[in-house]
Amino acid sequence: MENDRVMACRCPTAELFEATRRMLIEIKGFRESDLTTNVPITPDLPQYQGPPFVIDFLINLSGRPAAIVVCAPGWISNLARAATAAARLLAETVIPLSVVTNGDQVEVVDNLTGQVVGYQLADLPDRDQMAARLAKVELRTLSRSRREKEGRIMAAFQGFSGGACG
Repeated sequence: MENDRVMACRCPTAELFEATRRMLIEIKGFRESDLTTNVPITPDLPQYQGPPFVIDFLINLSGRPAAIVVCAPGWISNLARAATAAARLLAETVIPLSVVTNGDQVEVVDNLTGQVVGYQLADLPDRDQMAARLAKVELRTLSRSRREKEGRIMAAFQGFSGGACG
């Protein structure tokens, strides 16, 4: 099921997806077992009938979601906001970091504040740094109204992205 991708037309190329996977493992030190790939999330909105947003990599450390990574060709800034919304909705508590890359550019976002904390690969914590960061971060849940707002943001991005890949 991992390779069955139903998502918006931001589908990463196989090369971009594989290069990102290699970077996470070979450069940042994550283990294959830390990574879950192609995780779909659908906004919990009664009127939403579009495709799910797909998180390319969910990074789990010590049984807890630590970060999401989304790869897509093209301009990544708007995608970063949609990824932040997904990271705020995927688990019971906000996933601390989201990373969006097109292979050349990177945006690292602190999902608790919504602030971009980096624009280069070096700004993505490695496995040990992320584990230390995760141990210190407060677990935060969102109110129902805030979850609905984040769902609308994600749904809007999916609406502008043009539907499912062929």
